[in-house]
Amino acid sequence: MTDSSDSSFLVQELARTFGQLARSSNKSRSFKGLRQSEFTLLTTVSYYTGANAEGIKISELSRSLDVTPAGATHLVDALEEIGYLERLSDPNDRRIVLVRTTAKGEEQIKETEAHFFHVFKELAEHLGEQDAKELIRLLRASLGFLREVEVVGVIRGNGSNFCGSHSSSRCYSG
Repeated sequence: MTDSSDSSFLVQELARTFGQLARSSNKSRSFKGLRQSEFTLLTTVSYYTGANAEGIKISELSRSLDVTPAGATHLVDALEEIGYLERLSDPNDRRIVLVRTTAKGEEQIKETEAHFFHVFKELAEHLGEQDAKELIRLLRASLGFLREVEVVGVIRGNGSNFCGSHSSSRCYSG
């Protein structure tokens, strides 16, 4: 193998591995029927309403999550329908609708966080302390670089493969 083919193979393996990681992450994003976007919104509502039991405005929620108000409303609707969130009127201005978690929603957060803690605890045990620390270091370095070149959104958005900017237009997947 020449240096050029070694380098090409390394690039392909990196792209393939990141694609597999993205797909694996996408598959594990649903826990007890919640998509990652729903869980993120649920935990955000819980975080912001912890100090303010009255709730949070959907407009504030959409800004916090960097989604459109319509997108936030869609997620709130879905979570309200299954009993994880509730809407209520602002006591100071009845025209304003606030959202807060229900006891059922808080329980879902606890269960989901416990599940993911368990999974990552097992991963850390599987890798061992030294390799787990090295993986954290490498992932942080990779994420920092990918954010700089704005590839993370492409990988995350696609989820199934990574398409390089090569003229051959090959897509790498696992």
